Amino acid sequence: MLNSSQIAAGSAEDGSLVPVLSVTVLPAEKLERATEKREESVARPRWQQGWLFQRGKGKKVWVGRYREDVIGEDGARCRRERSVVLGPIREVSKRQAQRKLSECLAAINQGTHKPEVMITFERFVLERFEPNILPTLRYSTARLYRHLSRRHLLPFFGGMRMSEIGPADVQVFLTGVSKRVSSRSVLSLRNRLSKIFATAVLWGYVQRNPVKGVQVPALEDVKQRLTLTPEQFWTLYKELPEPYQTMTLLAVLSGLRCGEIFGLRWRYVDFADGVVVVAETVYHGLSSKPKTKASNRKVFVGALVMEALARLKPPGSGPDDFAFKNVLGTRSTPTTSAIAF
Repeated sequence: MLNSSQIAAGSAEDGSLVPVLSVTVLPAEKLERATEKREESVARPRWQQGWLFQRGKGKKVWVGRYREDVIGEDGARCRRERSVVLGPIREVSKRQAQRKLSECLAAINQGTHKPEVMITFERFVLERFEPNILPTLRYSTARLYRHLSRRHLLPFFGGMRMSEIGPADVQVFLTGVSKRVSSRSVLSLRNRLSKIFATAVLWGYVQRNPVKGVQVPALEDVKQRLTLTPEQFWTLYKELPEPYQTMTLLAVLSGLRCGEIFGLRWRYVDFADGVVVVAETVYHGLSSKPKTKASNRKVFVGALVMEALARLKPPGSGPDDFAFKNVLGTRSTPTTSAIAF
């Protein structure tokens, strides 16, 4: 923009006055400062190439390092350095490693990278996952989640940040725990851990589920199952008091689960047709519907079971009364019953 000091009067051939533009030349120092100020006001994408280097002594690997935006536990955005193993030097060339590093940086350089939340595994499980997810599950499932988390998952992953847990960490955990527990327990731990990370991905805490693709040991039923012969069963049956005698007979001749037996009400017993309807289960004193649609079923039992139930049914009992009660008059549960099937 021009001011009055930059316009001077000049004379034309006819003697009239015409305005003349005078150009003021800024010193080099002032011009340089003005350029710097303009550059600072323009937002530029944080494009980067990253750093590629070798790590290790015996088996060297390519490692890529770069910076990314993250969100701290206090909600503030900050930057951190992150390293990623790109492959062993014997199998991956430098050009291939650089290409892999570029793929890792693509989202950051394109501005589509979503910052991860720097929260530890323990805080996410105890403060986010359990208060919001466990109430939506069956009581028995929620109880199993809590047990597995405190017994196995939190001691291993508790202090690690969610975004820093990778497939290698999960594999090390599953391989180690497989030496102490059964293969079915290892599979259960893998599934629970995958559920936690799938929820974290859905909520935007991490970008990937590190449990996908890890290996678990093959299922092997190494536990020896002990079964009673008919003679041993009838010897035991005669020694049991009621209501455990009838409960044992019903379990053996119908195949009902413990929770289904504890949840049996008199309205589920059809004495005329010799049928027991499975429509309710009881676990630790809490009633619920059967877990699956197939579990809601009719079971035909013999006359021996019906006679035992008829003898056990007290006079004046209502259809909503439970068939089996402990000495306290409350619902029988696996913890209060004196017998385990």
